[in-house]
Amino acid sequence: DVRVRQALIYALDQDQLVQTAFQGIGTPAKSPVPPSFPCYTDEGWIYSHDTAKAQELLADAGYADGIDLTLTYSDTRPFDEPLAVQAQAQWAAAGINVELQKIPNDEMSARVATGTRDIPFFAFFEQSIVLDPGYLFFLTSLPAGAGNRNDYSNDDVSALVEQANASLDPAERCELLAEAQALHSADAGWTVSILAGGHLVTATDINGWIWFPDNQVRWSLMNREL
Repeated sequence: DVRVRQALIYALDQDQLVQTAFQGIGTPAKSPVPPSFPCYTDEGWIYSHDTAKAQELLADAGYADGIDLTLTYSDTRPFDEPLAVQAQAQWAAAGINVELQKIPNDEMSARVATGTRDIPFFAFFEQSIVLDPGYLFFLTSLPAGAGNRNDYSNDDVSALVEQANASLDPAERCELLAEAQALHSADAGWTVSILAGGHLVTATDINGWIWFPDNQVRWSLMNREL
């Protein structure tokens, strides 16, 4: 029920999550496309932290007394567990009672292949290495996409993405993909939270690290002072 999915987003306080689970480092996510990608826009983002709105949506969906869910997570990333705990507390304020289920990292990775449908944190499968929004949408949000973890399907989104990927006009592509971002956000197929960003800890004598938008390390650029 889209109302329940939207309630999950309205009940989250992204700014508080940045300060608690991410220790002040991170950016609230407001689109299925990361800000580092071309054609990114948050103009289609309809959400803000609104517990009362979340409760209203739940009531409209037939869950006026609340709803019980299970959130499955691992500790693949250091923020997975703090984010799960903080999200659980925020959802509880809206009547969304979430049981946390921690599973091993390899089991979480295996669920990607087997297509288990529950509410998992896929904290490291949300972005394509290729920095093209049309490819990202194809990968994560079209029925045939290898990264479509939740079987998301919207014919209008698919048509917009296919039209954008067939266009050689950058302005037209961005216009089509902006509409796709708005529709995707309204569908609330993902409960997006925080973009952690790219960070690398090195020894003091390591030079040459440069951040690239795909968050991949260019080892050839790095060197060590001898």
